[in-house]
Amino acid sequence: MKNMMISLALFASAGLAGCGGMDTTVSPPTPSGIRCYFIRPHNGDVVRGPIDVKMGADNFTIIGTNYHSQAGFGHFDLIDGPCALPGSNIFARKGVYDFGDGGTEAMISLPVGKHHLCLQLSDGLDVALHYTDEIDIQVVP
Repeated sequence: MKNMMISLALFASAGLAGCGGMDTTVSPPTPSGIRCYFIRPHNGDVVRGPIDVKMGADNFTIIGTNYHSQAGFGHFDLIDGPCALPGSNIFARKGVYDFGDGGTEAMISLPVGKHHLCLQLSDGLDVALHYTDEIDIQVVP
């Protein structure tokens, strides 16, 4: 029971740390070594659209949606806004660029202005995992 409580506490703290408003330009590795991160753009970048986005992950296999959940496998979701709560369905959220095809790079269009971007891993069922990276960028005309 004690081990289960510690595991739940680690899961909850990892999820809360990843979805807070703090600067996590490169997320620290989790106890499992899994992390996701923006390769580009970088936190604080001023960019013109369309925006060239490249994403990376350590100790996690990026694959196209396989319609089931398998530990250590999944895909990227890019959210224009705050991260999704771990365990929630990320596909139904507004402002989500879903890379269910297994993509790791894309050109995306965002309106002029400031944007908080969350990169989040999700499983084959589009359930948000607690592995995230967050940056703030500004899009100019």
